[in-house]
Amino acid sequence: MYEYIQPFFSNLESMAAELQGGKTRQIRIGASTIVLRDHLPELLQSVRKKFPNLKIGLREGHQAELEGLLQREELDWR
Repeated sequence: MYEYIQPFFSNLESMAAELQGGKTRQIRIGASTIVLRDHLPELLQSVRKKFPNLKIGLREGHQAELEGLLQREELDWR
């Protein structure tokens, strides 16, 4: 499980810098049900406090499906 979610959490600093620079107004995140349910709510609440106008899209899926969405640039987390 860690190998699956590690890229997401390791990219938080660069995403925060991008958000603070005002470049990103929307972010599309893909993850498994467990990650979306157990790990993201607290993080997303914090992000929403800092960036109230940010639109956050969540997409549930299995790793292979999410990788395909990343390749087609339908998700932003890489």
